[in-house]
Amino acid sequence: MDNPIMTLKDFFGTVKLSQTNLNVTDAEGNATPLAEIFRKFPTMSQSYFAETMEKHLSDFLNLDISEILSNTWDKAEELQEYFDKEKYPANKEIIVPLIKHKAKSEHAPYVEITLNNAPICQVKFEIELELELEGVILKIQAAQIQEARLSSCKGKGEIKCEAVKIAEKELQKINLPGVMRFTKAKTAEAVATAATASSLSPSSSLTAN
Repeated sequence: MDNPIMTLKDFFGTVKLSQTNLNVTDAEGNATPLAEIFRKFPTMSQSYFAETMEKHLSDFLNLDISEILSNTWDKAEELQEYFDKEKYPANKEIIVPLIKHKAKSEHAPYVEITLNNAPICQVKFEIELELELEGVILKIQAAQIQEARLSSCKGKGEIKCEAVKIAEKELQKINLPGVMRFTKAKTAEAVATAATASSLSPSSSLTAN
């Protein structure tokens, strides 16, 4: 059996920034956002830029799939009633089967380029993931999702660097862990992580020579 997909890195695999997707002009010959970056730093080679961006992107992709799913379910309108502590006391365990549904995740991390310790510009990434799940059974207790039992899943996603697509993946069948367990601390961390990632992720830094 294949290893289960645990993170965005597992889903997308190794993402390489090739000469092709670092082009500073598009198919019509118009300048891309990357052109401005290389204009500001004419001594920065594309190979150095690509290698550095790959490293930071790899770090960004360490986001756990379970965090994405828990954040989706925590916000699902149809599940909010089960988080009512008055209606469902802490000692009551609730089993909730879910119909076929999608979990979408969008993240906008960036790398900040600095010169003499002063920020000059940002290299922005867009990471999108969509999972289609079937046969999910949730265990909810004390206003928290404690466990998720998963059945079938498929997904697709893409990554862009400054609006240039650098990776695209579509899987008809995804092998996720059969059971995901969430602690209270983990769930809170998941919500905070996803909220940060969807608005403004912590930046990394690239120092220009």
